[in-house]
Amino acid sequence: NNAQSTKGKKNRDQQQQQQQTPEEGLTEELRITAANLLAELGGAGENDSIPRSLVREMILPAVLSLCRDPGFRVRRAAAQALPRVLGGTSVEDARNTILPAFEILSKDEIYRVRKSTGE
Repeated sequence: NNAQSTKGKKNRDQQQQQQQTPEEGLTEELRITAANLLAELGGAGENDSIPRSLVREMILPAVLSLCRDPGFRVRRAAAQALPRVLGGTSVEDARNTILPAFEILSKDEIYRVRKSTGE
């Protein structure tokens, strides 16, 4: 029964991915890459390699925007970026913006996005 449930989730993920044109696939790849790069930059705020204000004002809003992306692979990358950006933000930012975004992603309709919030 669990195997059927997992197979059904994978099929839905594949169907959503297959509905893209090649151009949409490329722009989605670019947004995934952006999420990964933003995660690296956000993490640099943890050891003050870049100012925390930059993380708060520019990087965090960009990652939060990617959390609402229509592409599930982009949302998955953004979910993986959030914990890395967390180190470059304040407790207030974590409580008011990062945790609510993470909670929304943990309830995403796509299994692979939900799974990424627990990894």
